[in-house]
Amino acid sequence: MTGHDRAAVSANSSSGFEATWNRFWFEPADPRPLAVVRMLTGALAVALLSSYTADLAAWFGPQGMIPADAAAPWRSPFGWSLFDFASSPDMLRLLLAAMGIVLALLAVGLATPLVSLAAAILWASLLHRGPMLVGP
Repeated sequence: MTGHDRAAVSANSSSGFEATWNRFWFEPADPRPLAVVRMLTGALAVALLSSYTADLAAWFGPQGMIPADAAAPWRSPFGWSLFDFASSPDMLRLLLAAMGIVLALLAVGLATPLVSLAAAILWASLLHRGPMLVGP
């Protein structure tokens, strides 16, 4: 075997890491396991969101236990929340209902790329509205 043949053989054979990398990123895979994860995530998020409904205004309302200005020091400098702009309990309920609809759409898999982005923004907004409830 000449040097040129050895170079061709080594170029065609991949290392274990390279083969694994290429298989992970570039080979088609069955989408069902990821769909199950998406459905379970959406369903669990809807269930968790429902736990906020009874006391939403008491916690996050304009005269609630955690007003927007009290939550701000607990956030990261880049943290923000759509719930800060809710000036009434009805507005809070509307945001929570929109969030529930988005999470339900995530669970059933309708318009998944757009809905997953909206769900992430809304969920982060809820967490940033009451950061002391979800962190140290």
